[in-house]
Amino acid sequence: MTIKGIVSDVKEIVKVLKCKCSEERIEYIALGVEKYINGILDEAEKQVKDKNRVIVTENDIYDILEERNVPFLEFLKPKNNE
Repeated sequence: MTIKGIVSDVKEIVKVLKCKCSEERIEYIALGVEKYINGILDEAEKQVKDKNRVIVTENDIYDILEERNVPFLEFLKPKNNE
């Protein structure tokens, strides 16, 4: 996952917020954003400490987010073209 990818995901979240969302829903999503960024940073820090230079993949990030119960995960997962 690159910084560009993270920025893209956050832009998607902002689009959702621009819809008619209650203040409570916006706070819920903001908490998810915080967990999302912390999850990425924690995983990167862990990999550096382990001297494991493998780049965190997008699937790794989704796994981390699912483990942390991130509220807005449904908006970030790639949509299937069915």
